[in-house]
Amino acid sequence: MSPTINDGDHIVVDLEQKAIRSGEIYIFEYKQSNVVCRLALDRDIVRLIFDGTEYFFEESVNNIKIIGLVVQVKSLAE
Repeated sequence: MSPTINDGDHIVVDLEQKAIRSGEIYIFEYKQSNVVCRLALDRDIVRLIFDGTEYFFEESVNNIKIIGLVVQVKSLAE
């Protein structure tokens, strides 16, 4: 999977979208940091998927706080 968001890209976030829809990209608070990645929800477990890598891990949905849904990615080249 190629990266959806590259270094230097700008993202537009809908702060009203708090419900997790599997496969979408979100910004959320996790362990006192803001994180942007794709989420896949399976009941009370959420998989944090980092595009462009094989890296992912699973966490309890109770351990993350959704800030919003990434609705647009703008490249600096645009």
